[in-house]
Amino acid sequence: MFQRPDFQKMKTCGISFQTVVLSAVIVFLSGSLLPGFSPYAAQYVPAQSNRVELNFNTNWLYAPSDVPGGQSATLDESAFSKVCLPHTNKVITHHLL
Repeated sequence: MFQRPDFQKMKTCGISFQTVVLSAVIVFLSGSLLPGFSPYAAQYVPAQSNRVELNFNTNWLYAPSDVPGGQSATLDESAFSKVCLPHTNKVITHHLL
């Protein structure tokens, strides 16, 4: 069964039950009545960004070993294999170009 709160014990703390209830009502209503204040969280809006997504999965060449003079701008790349990223040293037939 519902047991009624003992109001006499609450009064001994110096606070009446009516004061507690009234305070709770004021706090609850202030969230909906005061401009600019809400007990609910505002909707998240991400910060504006200068981020650009780039596709760098094109025009990659692969050589299975170090190439002497590989840093040269005039390197002959005709013997290299075309690959897609991500790439491994293992040949997978369905990834061939």
